[in-house]
Amino acid sequence: MKVQVYRNLKHGKGRHSHFWSIKHRGKVINKDYPTQGVVLQNVSVRLWLKTVEKIRETGVKTPAAFLEGDLLAHSGVVRWTESDQPPGTERITFNPKYLSSFVWESDEKPVEGVLDKVWFTKEGVFSHRV
Repeated sequence: MKVQVYRNLKHGKGRHSHFWSIKHRGKVINKDYPTQGVVLQNVSVRLWLKTVEKIRETGVKTPAAFLEGDLLAHSGVVRWTESDQPPGTERITFNPKYLSSFVWESDEKPVEGVLDKVWFTKEGVFSHRV
């Protein structure tokens, strides 16, 4: 099932407390339960550039970017215990106030192309660099 995943701005504050919203066909499918663990396959980056511009102008937080791919797993109602960084992966980050794309945290180079698999955990977003 093709979905879009983005950081839930109402739940979880700080660097180590992320929750994720999952959209399928335009509807949030995990609205009633905050999700801390999601795994996607064949993942592409999607940005709403006009929304990024609006965030920079107003400072108001709103979803401006998401990763889109095939849903492999999510934690659902039960908390996912997989909170550590998956072995051999690197953190992916995005901050619309300063960045215009998702970047690899280690060197801030843009994430490009299709990623084989992406893990969303309470610690952040991780993938293998291609």
